[in-house]
Amino acid sequence: MRLISLSLLLATVFFSGCMLSDHYSPNGPVDEPYSLTIVNNSLGRADIAIGHERSITIDAEDSVVVQYDDDPGRVSISGSIVAVNDCHQRIGYSIPVYGSVYLSSYGGTRYVVNSDQSYFHLSITNNTAHSIDYVKVNYQDCEETVVDVYIPAFSSRTVLGYYPGNQNTLVYAHFLSGYPSAKLWRQGSDFYLSNRSNQRVYLTVGSESHGFDFTFHNDAPYKTEVTIDHETRTVGSGASTVYHFSYRPESIRVEAESAARTESGNLLGLAMSVDEVVDVGSSSSLRYNFYIPEDYFFLSVKNNSYDADFDQFRVNYNHSNEQIENVSIPPNGITYPLGYYDAHYSTTYVYGRIEQWDIPNKLWSFTLPMVDNQTKTIVYSN
Repeated sequence: MRLISLSLLLATVFFSGCMLSDHYSPNGPVDEPYSLTIVNNSLGRADIAIGHERSITIDAEDSVVVQYDDDPGRVSISGSIVAVNDCHQRIGYSIPVYGSVYLSSYGGTRYVVNSDQSYFHLSITNNTAHSIDYVKVNYQDCEETVVDVYIPAFSSRTVLGYYPGNQNTLVYAHFLSGYPSAKLWRQGSDFYLSNRSNQRVYLTVGSESHGFDFTFHNDAPYKTEVTIDHETRTVGSGASTVYHFSYRPESIRVEAESAARTESGNLLGLAMSVDEVVDVGSSSSLRYNFYIPEDYFFLSVKNNSYDADFDQFRVNYNHSNEQIENVSIPPNGITYPLGYYDAHYSTTYVYGRIEQWDIPNKLWSFTLPMVDNQTKTIVYSN
């Protein structure tokens, strides 16, 4: 990540579901500079113009932060995504990028650049003893593109760039010599295109590889954001999602985080996360189970009273790792997630402060079972 102007500010991330409202101090929030984080999620280089005064280049899977001393209002974003070869020359199609965003002074604003879902990023690995001298993408179609690319025999993956794709897409590779003289791949059998951004197609000729399914299962007691192959999904507690690869990867990087947050994206409790590279091995599919170890527990709160408003909770009260959450829980009988916290074999205490001066504050105590994925819901009634 690169920073343009001052220091890095974290992006504001919004989560769906039942959220809590922040509790602000009487003095109000502290003023911060206006910052814009631009994240390039594509596999190509993003050449971006911000408004009329700034132009930046963001490498594949990288980001930059631009900061303003004053509120710039609506900021327009335009440019293109292009793939480049080893000589840093453009190859394939250029994908337009355009949009706009209003900047927030609290926590910054995040803008994500993705390649359009109607395009795919193509790479070819040649495991044969013969060289490839050109490739036709969308072969025998009105959008057929001839790519003059030399792919030597027994070469590693070669990037061919972005191309429009459809359900009838064919990719044709021609060999300089040898038999057969060409290789043809068909969408739907040799590779798969889906209606999503940042699509990639890895093709191999010689020692062919086939598709691969990777299942992510969320055993955690709260929803989890998982990113695999540059695609982020939200997986509910106890649910699964399957990522299909048109090629057989040697390994898969799993980035996952389960965390409760307020409506404005502020973290409640601890963020449970993994960033792990999983070896695929020789299997045709793989299942990954995400879970929370017994060292932590997930806490929720339910206010069944008719007139008591909580405005603060102190979890692991009077313990060395006590955490204070300034959030509001109204008397509406709804169960709100309060987040993950450290678990202890001894008694756990949670202190709840009530706004009304004439209603006593509440102290809960309980003992956890000390098992994986453990949860606790505290309930208040008067």
